[in-house]
Amino acid sequence: MFYVHNQVKQRWASAGVSAPAGDNETAESHVLNLRKRAAILVTFASLLKNMPAEVGSTLAHMEVMMM
Repeated sequence: MFYVHNQVKQRWASAGVSAPAGDNETAESHVLNLRKRAAILVTFASLLKNMPAEVGSTLAHMEVMMM
């Protein structure tokens, strides 16, 4: 999801706009959906008992970068 989020942001930045023209509501809802799904994924991953701490910190960092 982090990769998809970055692709969307880069596409908008290369076009010189904060969101696609005429499609602001759809674009914003798409980004919000990605953020929500990322938060759910990080929450789920934190519940795994055998996950290394490094993975958890990397996921948390990626979630912060998406904000």
